Amino acid sequence: MKKVMTIIAASVGIAAALPAQAQVTTSGFYIGASIGRSVASNACALGPEPCDKKRDTSGSGFIGYDLSRWIGVEAAYHDFGHISVGDVDTKSNASSLVAVLHLPLQSRLSAYAKAGAYHGESKNPFVAQRKNGGTFGLGIQYDLGQGALRGEWQRFAHMAGGAFPDTTNMDYYGIAILFRFR
Repeated sequence: MKKVMTIIAASVGIAAALPAQAQVTTSGFYIGASIGRSVASNACALGPEPCDKKRDTSGSGFIGYDLSRWIGVEAAYHDFGHISVGDVDTKSNASSLVAVLHLPLQSRLSAYAKAGAYHGESKNPFVAQRKNGGTFGLGIQYDLGQGALRGEWQRFAHMAGGAFPDTTNMDYYGIAILFRFR
C-alpha cells in the first residue's frame, strides 16, 4: 500500500509540474514547416473554361522569434502549388513577414493571429506577375515543450494583379510543427 501511495503522489506531482513547465515558454528563436492546401478564390476568372483545378497541396517553411509569451515575429516562404484554368497551369509562391499575437487559452493551448506583408509571384508560360500585399491569418497552437503543433489558416490578399484578376486571394489551410531553440 505504501508503494502505491508513493507512485500516486509522484504521479500527481509530475502532473502538477507539467502545466507550470509549459507556461515557462517566453522568448526565443524557432523554425518550422507546414503542409496543407491552398485555394485560389476567383481562380476561374483567370482564363477560359474549363476551370479544372483551383486548389493544390502546398507547404511552407518559417523562422520566427517570440519576443514574449504574447507576441512574436515570423518570416516564411510559401509554395502554393499550381492551379489549372483551361489548358494553362499557373504556379504561385510568396515570402511573408508577419507579427504573431498569441492568446493563451490553457497552459499549453493558445490561439494566435498573424498579420503582415508578403511578396508573391504567380507565373504561367505566358505571364509572370510579382505582387506585394497584405496577409493575415488565425490558428491554434499546442505547445510540446521544445516544440509545438499548429493548425492554421492564412490569407494572401489580392495575390494576383496586373495580367491576372486583382480579386484573386490565396487561402492556405495547414498543419505545422515547430522547434524552439533555447
